[in-house]
Amino acid sequence: LHDAYRSVEKGDRYALCFDSDSQMTGLSLNGEELVRIPSRAFAKLYMGIWLSEKDPIDTTLQRKLFEPIRNR
Repeated sequence: LHDAYRSVEKGDRYALCFDSDSQMTGLSLNGEELVRIPSRAFAKLYMGIWLSEKDPIDTTLQRKLFEPIRNR
């Protein structure tokens, strides 16, 4: 995954998404898919770094990521 990252400029956007139907994690930059990783276990582990209820790497970032969901 990290080998697929590219330098960014102001306005660029990365997206990391997991598709539960295909069991694939995809990394895109400005809508261009850079890599797909076929593993639900990978997605759980990698995204768990930020989203895990137990000991996320950054609780402030975690709150910001979940804020839109909580405000529905």
